[in-house]
Amino acid sequence: MHLAAGTRIGPYEVTGLLGAGGMGEVYRARDARLNRDVALKVLPDEFAADPERLQRFTREAQALAALNHPNIAAIYGIEESGGQSSGPRVQALVMELVEGEDLSAHIGRGPVSVADAVSIGRQIADALEAAHEQGIIHRDLKPANIKVRPDGTVKILDFGLARTLDPGAGTRDVSNSPTLTARATQIGMIIGTAAYMAPEQAKGKAVDRRADIWAFGVVLYEMLSGRRAFDGEDVSTTLAAVLMKDPEWSALPASTPAALRRLVLRCLERDPRLRLRDIGEARVLLSDAAAVRDQPASAAATPGQSARPSIVPWAIAVLAAVAAAVFAILPMVGSEPEGVPVQFNVSFPPGIRPLSAGSDYHGGAISPDGHNVAFSGADEKTGRVAIYVRSIDSVEATMVRGTDGGRYPFWAPNSRTIAFYARGKLSRVDIDGGSPMVICDAPNGGWGGAWNRDDIILAGVTDPGPLVRVSARGGDTPVPVTKVLPGDNDHDWPQFLPDGRHFVYTAWGNSFTGANNTYIGSLDSPDSKLLVKDLFHPAAYADPGFILFIRDGTLMAQEFDPRSLELKGVPSSVASDAKGPITVAANGALSYTSTLMDNTSRLEWIGRDGTGGRPLAPSGFYADPAISPDGTKVAYGKKESLSGTFDVYILDLTTGAERRLTFDPADDRSPVWSPDSRDIVFSAGRQPVGLYRRQANGAGAETMISPSGTRQVWSGQWSKDGFILSYGDADGSWDIFTLSLPDLKSTRILGSPTLNESRGAVSPNGKWLAYDARETARFEVFLTTFPPSVDKLPVTTEGGAEPKWSHDGKELFYVNSTTGALMSVPVTLTDPPTFGTRRQVHPGPLDWGWNSSHSFDLDQKTGRALVEVVEARADLTLVLNWRALLKR
Repeated sequence: MHLAAGTRIGPYEVTGLLGAGGMGEVYRARDARLNRDVALKVLPDEFAADPERLQRFTREAQALAALNHPNIAAIYGIEESGGQSSGPRVQALVMELVEGEDLSAHIGRGPVSVADAVSIGRQIADALEAAHEQGIIHRDLKPANIKVRPDGTVKILDFGLARTLDPGAGTRDVSNSPTLTARATQIGMIIGTAAYMAPEQAKGKAVDRRADIWAFGVVLYEMLSGRRAFDGEDVSTTLAAVLMKDPEWSALPASTPAALRRLVLRCLERDPRLRLRDIGEARVLLSDAAAVRDQPASAAATPGQSARPSIVPWAIAVLAAVAAAVFAILPMVGSEPEGVPVQFNVSFPPGIRPLSAGSDYHGGAISPDGHNVAFSGADEKTGRVAIYVRSIDSVEATMVRGTDGGRYPFWAPNSRTIAFYARGKLSRVDIDGGSPMVICDAPNGGWGGAWNRDDIILAGVTDPGPLVRVSARGGDTPVPVTKVLPGDNDHDWPQFLPDGRHFVYTAWGNSFTGANNTYIGSLDSPDSKLLVKDLFHPAAYADPGFILFIRDGTLMAQEFDPRSLELKGVPSSVASDAKGPITVAANGALSYTSTLMDNTSRLEWIGRDGTGGRPLAPSGFYADPAISPDGTKVAYGKKESLSGTFDVYILDLTTGAERRLTFDPADDRSPVWSPDSRDIVFSAGRQPVGLYRRQANGAGAETMISPSGTRQVWSGQWSKDGFILSYGDADGSWDIFTLSLPDLKSTRILGSPTLNESRGAVSPNGKWLAYDARETARFEVFLTTFPPSVDKLPVTTEGGAEPKWSHDGKELFYVNSTTGALMSVPVTLTDPPTFGTRRQVHPGPLDWGWNSSHSFDLDQKTGRALVEVVEARADLTLVLNWRALLKR
């Protein structure tokens, strides 16, 4: 959300933007009542829907309100405006507007004089002492959060990371850092800005006021020296410096008083037990004019002569401590320098959802230099899909202009240009600005790609189909470079090996007859070499010679010779809870998809307008909800654990009693009710695979009603005249059939070997068939006559699946196959039909996809809907210096 000049929030009129950070945007505003300028820290509307962010926003207000100190920017109040019919909801923290430069600007011009450093440091210490006495730590003290007014008064800003000290709070915190995403991971938590973190922060441990004392020492050092105390090319090397290296003590001016040197040393003790105990001691020292009077350099003991332990025993102690915290400081494989393995999760921007609704997660890609991550996301409100880029040391992500509809980005070797698939084209664009350029047609999209230093791009532009090569400069006709073998469906996720000629790629098996295998291909020959068999996720190559792949949720690394193209040794585990795709940077960083929750879902009732959200049952492992025609019961697939199998259950809405209907060890799911609400047909994974019918009260035996020889079946629509179903035929594609009852005669009415037509629904007047099909890179909804006799009519163009008719036939509901939102569109069933303005009914994401026949159902009596909402959250996990984990 951006507020234009003139926008009013309560009595405050916005006059301009001051800046933006992890907690929102900050504006200059005019207080009409008191005739003064203030700063408004605005929490965007979509943030307000996030309880975690809202809690942090409230906590910041409470923390600041408790601090009444001349060196801390004051809070005047909280204002809220808008919401519902009166415009977007805006929550703002009204703060003192501090004029002047921040301290980073002063340091940027060179060292601060000793006298000025003492004056500024004394005021910082005074402010921190007041905060600490209130039980509040800042945790992100740095020059950018310290303002120096023209009269020399210092003001500390942004206690957004402050945390009231609570002995019962444990060792974990759930707040987000403004610079490093800091959601809990299996190996700890990183809070704050890398160059100013205390070592215990960098290890993900709990922190106390001594973390602020460390940051104070870093700031004091930088004021005196004019340079960073701990610096590196990226977050990984900066954190390594914090953990392992001393500042360049010779950078302190020779005129630095001995007492001031000792203060900096005491503040920068890595062991918190040896660090300065109280910031008040620093305030007292800096207030002592005699103690900080200029002295010649000879009067001060050098750091090497101090009582501090030498680097060698200290390093040994750190190794033990970090190993205990799982951040093991270990040698990297080969001749690379030692590195610190750091793992953290990249959450998506507020209001932007990863394209993970259903089984098709788009993932992200780390740039070759390891500095940025590109990913595709969808706006939860508008459904707009685009490519976003985020620096790995920032929580801010920027949408790349010209990438509307973009998916599956991959990087050029220069780390400044990305290629992506959108609207039937493969295009490229510079992330720093400029217009996108079409490289070639990609009518069926593609998954991932590779770009070598000769400007050759490998991509899958047809689905199914082989990989093709094309010039990154555009204008070329794509040329196939792989052969699709029997049992394969399409080839995707290529990655060049170091020679720029050979490449790794994934051959996806078709839905029923093939396996997913990793191959080595070559630009010089269409022949390929099998490398790793039976992988659910694509593999990747990593220098100096590893193949990375995921097996049963564990990220594995196996040595690989890129010259002989042979695997060596046995795989070693790198990380758990991993999914694909994997991308690797040259600096030892890698990315993969992780799921931070256990793939649970919830069933909830919503009104036809999307209101309500009343849960049907506690969160669990559900699938395919179906409401009985008489509105008294709900059937659904359910399993007891993530690794379990589905059975059909029935919930009585009048009594609340749940009853299990099937007991087979294979999956039983996708229930559909008979028109009289007495029987249920469900899809069974047992042998023989097919549709089975059973009385809903559990009486009688199950009988198979679908044709024998089917490979997989999705239930469909049951009407008085028969059954509409879709199932996988021997050719590996999905088609739509009618099944007459009771003679069980099956007739294919719609289908082709490649387009995967499925999930058909006949209109209430019996004249029109709505269905979904994957004719491009995603599913779309189409309409045709019933039985089909004319060309199909597209209903959606931005992704659609699972169409369902309203009881009066005037509205089609469907799932947006890009975002997972529940949508609807008015339909006038003329010849040809016409469509009104589509709307979002529920933001989802609904659990649609290859493994689901339906993720929602409509109550034909009341018009309300029952939706299955996914509770799993797919995040992108980054591991810096990943090879150090091989020695754990």
